[in-house]
Amino acid sequence: MKRLIIIIILFIGLNYLLGDFQAPDWSRNLSIYEVNVRQYTEEGTFEAFRQHLPRLQEMGVGILWLMPINPISELNRKGSLGSYYASSDYYGINPEFGSEEDFRSLIEDIHSRGMYVIIDWVANHTGWDNVWTEKHPEYYKKDSSGNFYPPVKDWADVIWLDYSNTGLRGAMADVMAYWVREFDIDGFRCDVAAMVPLDFWIEARTQIERIKPVFMLAECENANYHQAFDMTYAWSAYGIFKDISTGYKSVIELDAYRMREMRHYDNENIRMLFLSNHDENSWSGTMLKHFPESYKAMTVLTYALPGMPLTYSGQEALNDRQLKFFGKDQIKWQSTEMDELYRTLNKLKRGNPALFSGSNGGGLKKVGNTAPYQIYSIVRESGNDELLFVLNLGADELEFQLKSIDGIYQDIITGEILNIDSRSTFTLSAWDYLIYKRER
Repeated sequence: MKRLIIIIILFIGLNYLLGDFQAPDWSRNLSIYEVNVRQYTEEGTFEAFRQHLPRLQEMGVGILWLMPINPISELNRKGSLGSYYASSDYYGINPEFGSEEDFRSLIEDIHSRGMYVIIDWVANHTGWDNVWTEKHPEYYKKDSSGNFYPPVKDWADVIWLDYSNTGLRGAMADVMAYWVREFDIDGFRCDVAAMVPLDFWIEARTQIERIKPVFMLAECENANYHQAFDMTYAWSAYGIFKDISTGYKSVIELDAYRMREMRHYDNENIRMLFLSNHDENSWSGTMLKHFPESYKAMTVLTYALPGMPLTYSGQEALNDRQLKFFGKDQIKWQSTEMDELYRTLNKLKRGNPALFSGSNGGGLKKVGNTAPYQIYSIVRESGNDELLFVLNLGADELEFQLKSIDGIYQDIITGEILNIDSRSTFTLSAWDYLIYKRER
């Protein structure tokens, strides 16, 4: 009996050390949408953003990721409003956004619509006047003169936390648990996650999971961090998407990408696929800059490949401006062709197990075609659910045929039912696409 107890204790301890977490079941068929509260509306408040929830619900958005909501440090801040990522108090709410009650109302409204919310969490550094600098200076790294310093020279508005300090570890895990317990948020997007020790993230998630199951997104591309996180950034895919869109690489590179993914990531590891996010938009350029002709086809690709697609604030409005990072720069909202495309793709993601994320989703099978350097054709399938994606990822109109396909399919866009086999001839304009669901 004693031996059995020891084995059980060792097993629990090993799971704790290695991380043994599962993405919440509700996340399996959802897309994620990043909310830049400051730039979303003229007011830049939780309440003003809340007026957009019906539109986002209709669009089919599942998970809302709010950029950091904590108050922003004033000491050494950049620009007129400072960086979201320079917190002055982990327990506080940025007064520019509203009150605690406004935030609770937003969370309740999101949940009432069947959506979920995660908040951006900055565990690697704080602003220079964070309350911990006075109460717990031992939580910070210090230079040879005993002074606080930034983790990266260009990040002059923040200072580095020291995870060799056990007090910091406990305090950081406690405050993360606070937001889950007191506000009922559904998880975290963790900034520069790989700059924080993996064992801390495992400890913190273990504590948080005692409250409720959460969804954890790491801003990194380190497969080891899936021990604590459900999803990581697929920056490698983003780079390939850009290279294909400029003609620098052909669609063959997508096959090499998939081979690398299968070598480094397990089936349950969710990869976040994107054409923009707050960093890319502000520092590198808009979706329209990098994908001027291909943005619709590449959006479809982020849903077709295994993973979870991200939409950044304003992509659906075809925002053509790099939003200011340290000042006010409101998004100009308009209806575009992307509204219907996102509705279609999110409905497809929610309703077809072949497109579910992680181990819940179906496999990917490459479908041969007669224009392999420009036409990307794949099948995603799970049980009896089968979707066929055909994308022209090039600047020329092409006529081609598919290989090893034979069945009755419905065109997801038009609703047309047709018989497709290896004799069927297709013509696709540059950067056009087809999506079919197998009927029989």
